[in-house]
Amino acid sequence: MAKSKDSDNKINEKQINVARTQYNRLVENYNASIKHFPGSYIAEKNDLHPRVYFNSDVGEQ
Repeated sequence: MAKSKDSDNKINEKQINVARTQYNRLVENYNASIKHFPGSYIAEKNDLHPRVYFNSDVGEQ
């Protein structure tokens, strides 16, 4: 059963990695869009600020 648990953990880690990559791409696009007109104008009027990338040191080696 230990192998099954290890396999499940690897699958979960891969899913988390994919989700983190997708999130960071969206953040990158969002941050870029609010730096240039017209996004910068809209961001200023709606009090929108750059988002922080998701970084995790846990499990990364």
